[in-house]
Amino acid sequence: DGLPPAERIIMAAIAEAEQDTLSVDDVVEILNSRGVQMFVGELEVAPKTLVNWGVLQQTDGGYRVAVPLLRYWVQKNKPLRQTKDEIDKIEPLAMQLFKTGQGFLSQNRYSESEGHFRQALEQNPNHFQAKASLGFVLLEQGKMEEAIQVLEEAYASDPTPATRAHLIRALLATAAQQTTEDEKLNRYEQILAIMPTHSAARAGKQAIETARRQREQKRLAAQAEEYESSQSWLQAAKLYRELVERFPDGAWQEKLSFTESQRQEQWLAQQEALFNKHKAAEDWAEAKAISEKILQKFPENEQWQTWQEDVVNQTALKQKYEEALAAFDQNDLNTAQQLLTDIIRQQPDYKEALNYLVRAINKVDVPALQKEIAKLRDQTETAAASRQRTMVYGSIIIIIIIITGFFVGGLLGWMMSGTGNDRCLFARWQFTSRSRQYRYLPL
Repeated sequence: DGLPPAERIIMAAIAEAEQDTLSVDDVVEILNSRGVQMFVGELEVAPKTLVNWGVLQQTDGGYRVAVPLLRYWVQKNKPLRQTKDEIDKIEPLAMQLFKTGQGFLSQNRYSESEGHFRQALEQNPNHFQAKASLGFVLLEQGKMEEAIQVLEEAYASDPTPATRAHLIRALLATAAQQTTEDEKLNRYEQILAIMPTHSAARAGKQAIETARRQREQKRLAAQAEEYESSQSWLQAAKLYRELVERFPDGAWQEKLSFTESQRQEQWLAQQEALFNKHKAAEDWAEAKAISEKILQKFPENEQWQTWQEDVVNQTALKQKYEEALAAFDQNDLNTAQQLLTDIIRQQPDYKEALNYLVRAINKVDVPALQKEIAKLRDQTETAAASRQRTMVYGSIIIIIIIITGFFVGGLLGWMMSGTGNDRCLFARWQFTSRSRQYRYLPL
């Protein structure tokens, strides 16, 4: 207690440090962190004085407390945060100006007290009481922004209840004057950083956040409804899902369920159109890929199950038909007959399967036969004798009878080997001389 103010401050700073030995720069850093600024002369003289008195020891790295027990006592009983009165007394003139300002303040003469407090701080920038008093005077005069700045500095250096109350009052007053939500919210957050339980600041912050949430909810809902009206179900569902997650208290789940259902139907319609496109082009591999994709998502969809079965059948028919044509071209008529018979039993009107089957069974080139008949007819017309004409016509009739018998006999024999349904199916086909093909006649 017998140390001068400057020496007390230096001793408290060194005792508060974690390391045993401190340089002058280390001492300055500790003082600055507490909002204490000492003059160069004081920083040079005070440590040396303490060394001369045997309180400190000077080493190559700086200074350390001579007696460890003394350091512990200073830490416990005279910490740096409690030396503000000593700092205020470092400069006597500053202390005198402060007391004069206090006299004017007691008379509510704010202008005069402001001037004296400012002069005191010019003499001693670390004068805690002068800084706190200046902030209060500025607050009373309505100089809010400057009052906040001064009070924040005072509270950082000396967080007394009085300084905190004045700072909160200034921040709350300016919050009401702000024109934007961001500025108001910033003030409320400053107050809550000082006093987390401040009811007015909490209420103000909550009101701003609630208003923002309501506006954001309305914005998302309007955008979702716009997508919904244009049947952009994917985008609408995405926004409704966000609304459900961010605003669970709203009635958005029902809207989400509806748009998800519509999106599913729209997607299925698109897939169906693409499926039909590949089906029309007989691109069965792509059609199968689409049906498999659908059934992976909707395995209970009976319509798509039926369509997939049809795709599988058509794929098998296509392969079997290509194999039958290859066998026919290689004159492997037995294989061709077997494959074409299987095809017709599954789908009687499949491409040219029946025409190729007839040709394979009878080994007859129907177009060549028609040409031969026409040639004989021309010969009969040029014959002069009726006997020759009769003979020619007879020849034609005999040829037709033989060929027809061979054809009908072979075909009927094949059909008799099948079922009753096969014979009925055959009765629905007729050979046309114009197209030189068998055409399918619905019964």
